[in-house]
Amino acid sequence: MSSRLVDELDPEIVAYTELLNRGALPLATSTVAELRAGARKLRLSWPRGPAMHAAVETEFAGHRVRIYRPSAAERLPAVVFFHGGGWTLMDIDTHDAIARGLAQASGAAILLVDYPLAPEHPFPAGLDVCQAFAEHVRASADALALVPDRIAFAGDSAGANLAVAVALRLRDAGRPLPQAMALFYGAYDTDLDRPSWRKFGNGDLPFSRERM
Repeated sequence: MSSRLVDELDPEIVAYTELLNRGALPLATSTVAELRAGARKLRLSWPRGPAMHAAVETEFAGHRVRIYRPSAAERLPAVVFFHGGGWTLMDIDTHDAIARGLAQASGAAILLVDYPLAPEHPFPAGLDVCQAFAEHVRASADALALVPDRIAFAGDSAGANLAVAVALRLRDAGRPLPQAMALFYGAYDTDLDRPSWRKFGNGDLPFSRERM
């Protein structure tokens, strides 16, 4: 990474990008299975997140679900968190530490679903499951011990894209919207020639234009 770019980044971001670069596999010569295994190996080596009052394993429509409850409160506000990974690579296990940290910081229950990944499940399969799961969470708030009018969406990278896409679908269908959205370094369009791409996409950082 060039010193000029490093000088412009927060030191914690520099450390994070170095961690990502350490585990990155060559995109052009790696299979999807290899990229998934590499991402999983890297993420599962990270420090475990904070302890939870409960981390419940369940399922929705045949897809794995995990619910993190940071406290013993009878009812909690909820965050439906859509994990990142380029719509292709990651799962609820790779985002365990992130979900735990978010639960601790927010005091809310964090709910993740293992939505189907491309390329085996082309668009809009993943989005369809994410929307159905978000609607299920609201409809099942009582059974899940959640506050029904305090449900937010969150996501990182591709997950932030999914959070926005689900919210737009709900809006267009006239359905209840999330009370808030927490969107972390999301991908929101396909234009890789914006000024930020020209500045940061040359390969000094983990997500070059080629990799994206």
